[in-house]
Amino acid sequence: MKLTARFCLPMLLLWTGALPARVEPIHIERIFSMPLSEMEEILTSWLKNNGFQNPRVTHDQRGVQLEAGRSHVNWTIRLYAHSALATRVEVQSSADRDDRQWDALWGYLEDYLNKSEKKPKVNLPAIPEAVRNHQSAIVCIYAERSGVPFQFSGFAVGREGLIATTAHDLKLGQTVSVHLHDERQMNGRVVKLDAHRDLSLIKVPENLDSVVSITGGRHVPGIDDVLFACGCARSESGGIQVGVLDGVPRRVEGLPLWQVRMHIEPGSSGSPVFDAMGRVTGVVKGRYKGTVQVGFLIPFETLLSFMEK
Repeated sequence: MKLTARFCLPMLLLWTGALPARVEPIHIERIFSMPLSEMEEILTSWLKNNGFQNPRVTHDQRGVQLEAGRSHVNWTIRLYAHSALATRVEVQSSADRDDRQWDALWGYLEDYLNKSEKKPKVNLPAIPEAVRNHQSAIVCIYAERSGVPFQFSGFAVGREGLIATTAHDLKLGQTVSVHLHDERQMNGRVVKLDAHRDLSLIKVPENLDSVVSITGGRHVPGIDDVLFACGCARSESGGIQVGVLDGVPRRVEGLPLWQVRMHIEPGSSGSPVFDAMGRVTGVVKGRYKGTVQVGFLIPFETLLSFMEK
């Protein structure tokens, strides 16, 4: 028995040492500024066009799961609503890491988001003076999300240093960089945030000369009324986009959103929107990617409710 034990032990060690190393699934995730439903549609199309056979799509309370395979490689893609207009994409692959496959997917999504859109020509003199007078109250805001920098717009609402903007991708107490119309730059802090309404207030340490009056705003603009968004698209302050209301409000998570035909550039979220008389009518929430020009506005009544809360 002892000889057998001595003989078997080296053989056991030799056999266990010959076991193949276990290959752990590769897991990578990214966040994209695109609604969940649209992300599902374009990823399903991408999988089919890149040799993945019969992608299987399932839905649950948490999000969407896509499963597909090709050449002995199986992918599982989970989609989660990071916000109403942003999606977290988690990809898991059964194969060894190959950066080329990830680059192809991420490159496709980035190209889709950044693809050029035909921009309507706007006759600047046609923009009312009452709207252009608000440009000095517009600010550019810079922050980080999961270590990735991003930029959005805001507007001064209180001379004591209060700035209104959207809330998605921000946290209460977070420090951001604020660039004023007169080129002053300073840090600000998120002092109020309502994720459900997608609105927040940022406080800067200096007084502000130009502000947008919240009193006297317009609650219900008419269908096809011309609207003007003043923002900081692509980090360029002073831009004005022209559009029209495109139907009755849509309800998202119990709150109304106006849909507009308006060219919404990256960085426009948080821009105030005015009617021809210069009355604030809403705030740019974002755009629906993949369309020529469809934007969503947070109505004035939601902004007013947030400010009074």
